[in-house]
Amino acid sequence: MSQLPRYWTVSLLIAVTVFFATSCATYQTEISVGRPGPAETGGASDDEQLTRNQVRLLEAANWAQGRTNVSNNGRRFSMDCSGVVSAIYWRAGIDLQAAYPLYTGNGVTRIYRYLGDKDLLYRPDDPAPGDIIFWDNSYDRNGNGLADDELTHIGMVVNVSPEGDVTYIHHDYISGVIFARMYPPDPGDRSRNNGMRMQYLGPTPDGKSTSGELYRHAGRGWELEEG
Repeated sequence: MSQLPRYWTVSLLIAVTVFFATSCATYQTEISVGRPGPAETGGASDDEQLTRNQVRLLEAANWAQGRTNVSNNGRRFSMDCSGVVSAIYWRAGIDLQAAYPLYTGNGVTRIYRYLGDKDLLYRPDDPAPGDIIFWDNSYDRNGNGLADDELTHIGMVVNVSPEGDVTYIHHDYISGVIFARMYPPDPGDRSRNNGMRMQYLGPTPDGKSTSGELYRHAGRGWELEEG
């Protein structure tokens, strides 16, 4: 076999390095809908079925996974974390961005404040399918080297296993729209929590980097009225 040109070899090494460097590796699966899910309090229930809005959100999450453009149903959405969650909700019939003019800040902050004003924020270890998840300190937004960057990332729960492992969909800055994992009962377990902090920054000054460690709140956006 002839030797690859040097620039091809370097490009291949860079690609492989980037692939293994990101701790939010693509989680390729499809989440089925319509089966029993966690109750409103966050605990699993064998009796309570998913609501219509939750089912639609899970269907929309399966649609969004792996896409490079999430604009749909006559609305354009940016390819970033708040844009992807807003697009999933819009496809399910809920307009998260309708309240944007009422608040200031980035998209994550506006959605967070909207759900807070609706009394839909809570902090469960086992959130419900369709819940919106909020994270702090996924990157150093203000560039001061401290863990003081609130509401920097957002995703949506698509499944919670009986053991409490949360599968969520979000926009990863390297891999795009993917499914990833979080295990709030043991946030430091790297085998059950995907990385959330941007890799090139390393952990926060207090040593946090996983989805479980940087998890702030969940929000029951699926309880919002349609439209």
